[in-house]
Amino acid sequence: MALVIGSMDPSLSVSRNEILNWLNSFLGLSYQKIEDTATGAAACQVTLALHPGSLDLSQVNFNSTTYKADWERNYVVLETAFKKMGILKTIPITDLMRGKYRDNLEFCQWLYSYWRQNWSNSAEYPAKERRLAVGCTYPGDSPEATAPKPQPQRQRRSRGTRIDPGATPMRKNPIRARVPSARIRVDPGATPARSKPRSAVLRDKDANRGQKGPSSMKSDAALAVKLQTNQLALAAAQKKSALLSRNLTTMAKAAKELQTQTKEFRSQNTELKKMLDQVEVERNFYFEKLREIEIMVDQEMTAGDEQSPASTILTNIQTILYKA
Repeated sequence: MALVIGSMDPSLSVSRNEILNWLNSFLGLSYQKIEDTATGAAACQVTLALHPGSLDLSQVNFNSTTYKADWERNYVVLETAFKKMGILKTIPITDLMRGKYRDNLEFCQWLYSYWRQNWSNSAEYPAKERRLAVGCTYPGDSPEATAPKPQPQRQRRSRGTRIDPGATPMRKNPIRARVPSARIRVDPGATPARSKPRSAVLRDKDANRGQKGPSSMKSDAALAVKLQTNQLALAAAQKKSALLSRNLTTMAKAAKELQTQTKEFRSQNTELKKMLDQVEVERNFYFEKLREIEIMVDQEMTAGDEQSPASTILTNIQTILYKA
């Protein structure tokens, strides 16, 4: 049977850093925040450490960080273990699976307090070995993941290294070799070519500028098609805008008419209420008069002679009053 933990227990007010340090050191994890405990896997292994045989660690998923169906299975395993060991603690599964800070912190504080009251083993708990033994691994459990990667060593030349003066100097890039420049031979009997004057060069440029090649013609045609398409789209947008403005005008007129009708209906309703009040007043007045006549007739018929002419008149009056 589990120990009862009071609400004033000092372990229920520990900080999140202390909780994270305890979980990471006791279970060999690398949790960075309290929300990482929302999977329920850490709580399962803490329960198994306190109560060996209370649950099957191979059914616990440590690697799931987003798939909440695995989290729910973890909590089902934890809840079954609590019932098996008689731990009187209700697990708020829905609140914990939402991954909120406050809910998970309160549950971790309770778990830490329960662990402190029930853990009596001074030896280090082999959490990683237990997970590896059943195939329930955490990302940092494999030896390959924890072993440091060998870094390549750079060969540096010490300052005291001497350079042999007779050695051939090394080039920075031995692949690139200098190519000797080709010498141009000039025929002494040839007539040197004269360059065109500047004015002739400018005339040639102007002439070439007016001539368009096939590529420039295609681009001009594409621009013309695009311009025509944009003009058509603009015209269609203007038509839609005009139609919308007409619709808005019509709707505004209809709204004004509805407002006018509403005012008229309200005034008519007020008048009808006044008439109804008057009718109710008159009805109450005549009802009271008829009630007084009814009481008077009953009294006279009770006190008088039934064979007298007055009794006959009273009987007729009573018949009129009670006639449907």
